[in-house]
Amino acid sequence: MGAKLADLPGAANSLLGLIQSALELYEVPIPTDADGTEVVYVSPGAEFAWDGPSLVVCLGALNWAIPGAASGTYEPFAAIVSRAQFIIWLLRAVSVEQDANTPSMGDIAADAAVSFADATGMAQAIFEVFSEYQFVDQGVPFIMQGIELVGPEGGLAGVKATIEVLLS
Repeated sequence: MGAKLADLPGAANSLLGLIQSALELYEVPIPTDADGTEVVYVSPGAEFAWDGPSLVVCLGALNWAIPGAASGTYEPFAAIVSRAQFIIWLLRAVSVEQDANTPSMGDIAADAAVSFADATGMAQAIFEVFSEYQFVDQGVPFIMQGIELVGPEGGLAGVKATIEVLLS
């Protein structure tokens, strides 16, 4: 359980599965491709190509300090404590200007409502995963750094959540 320095891909895949299940619990639709297949994957790097609606987990950084503390903050045991930062992206297609046709105010409002619901659903999903100790054991430090609304860019917008957990 949790994030192990020796198995970061396994930790990222585990986190992705837990977040996906929690989003479904809160009735947040998982993005799909044109065939209706859910687009859910672990991506290399903290940033990735926004090539379509998706739910993605990335490894943002590895740091040495207690989760939530500034990197390099001296604590008696911080020199031996490492943390992993994971970034969770939930992207959806949004209305964009096409061929000089501006989206209607109704379309824009509908996109905003979905975006706000995704932010709320992501917060609930992260709370579910961590308060129920599904990803880390009780007593293992973690922090949700926040949820940001991102986009629109390339016809996509969504939410980006950043969490940090203690590595074992």
